[in-house]
Amino acid sequence: MNHILQTMLERGSVRSFDPTQKLSPETLETILKAAQQSPTSISGQQYSVIVIEDEAQKDKLLEYTMSSSGLPQQHVKDCSVFLLFLIDFHKTDLVLKKEGSTMGIHHGMEGLLIGSVDVGISLGAATAAAEALGLGTVAIGAIRRSAEDIIKEFKLPQYTFPVVGLCIGYPLDNIKPAPKLRLPLSSFAHKAHYQVSDLNTLLDKYNKEISESMNAPDFKWTSFIASFYNRDYNPHLLALYEKQGFKI
Repeated sequence: MNHILQTMLERGSVRSFDPTQKLSPETLETILKAAQQSPTSISGQQYSVIVIEDEAQKDKLLEYTMSSSGLPQQHVKDCSVFLLFLIDFHKTDLVLKKEGSTMGIHHGMEGLLIGSVDVGISLGAATAAAEALGLGTVAIGAIRRSAEDIIKEFKLPQYTFPVVGLCIGYPLDNIKPAPKLRLPLSSFAHKAHYQVSDLNTLLDKYNKEISESMNAPDFKWTSFIASFYNRDYNPHLLALYEKQGFKI
């Protein structure tokens, strides 16, 4: 099997990094170039990344992500580099001003969707590149819960918004975890049209399989997901989006 395909299929999130090992400038640049070369809507490139290697800045990120999530986030501190991915229509605004025009895409949902999709694709490309180079990665969504602090700390201008982070580094003791078991492929890949008839059966089967794979008989994946998605757990974001210039 192709090496890159194999690393993608075997990817597992790393949360134990060796803090003594740093990425070389060449390795980091390769990952950043792969992330920048990812597909982007109309080639508009409405994404940016803040590269964070400074220990004091990582200390701040650790503080923000732990206080907002309530979960251990030591990997944010111990990783070699933290990439903070942004929706970036600040650049777009400059483009329109250069053309004597006025930006309007930020006045609706489409702007946020375009920016978020571009960020997600770029995050995936950075992850694949890092994994192909033998590094470990884990994505960090907790930064959205501390978005206001992060906007201030990293001096993010209007029309930008922090969406997700990515820890990259060398796994501690060179140990990479096995990939997490996913739902059956048929629940993800629907032929011809969305198939709804077997989903409940597949969920029941998956609950059993993942609890067995984790050796945790009391764990139910559906209960875990429900504990997050039974509410809007980031209700403050709408006001913060608008503060950053996005009018929804």
